[in-house]
Amino acid sequence: MGLPPELLQFAENFYRRFPEEFVALGAPGLEEAFDLRVDGTRSRRILETPQEKTVEITIRRWPMAMAWQAPPAPPAWTMPMQHWGG
Repeated sequence: MGLPPELLQFAENFYRRFPEEFVALGAPGLEEAFDLRVDGTRSRRILETPQEKTVEITIRRWPMAMAWQAPPAPPAWTMPMQHWGG
């Protein structure tokens, strides 16, 4: 399934702003270690106030009996850490 063209700018912005989170949540095989079913244990919360916006995503690992036999291999490439001023 490809990304609809009208969402490409959103994906590019998300990757540029939060590259580690983009890679962590989009990793191939994530559903083998975590319950990502629509009606499963995953949850999300978005809270916006005049001062900030909080986006929280929680994904729970499968119980050990259901877990994939071996942990997923790290990506063949590594992303350089970006340090933002602050």
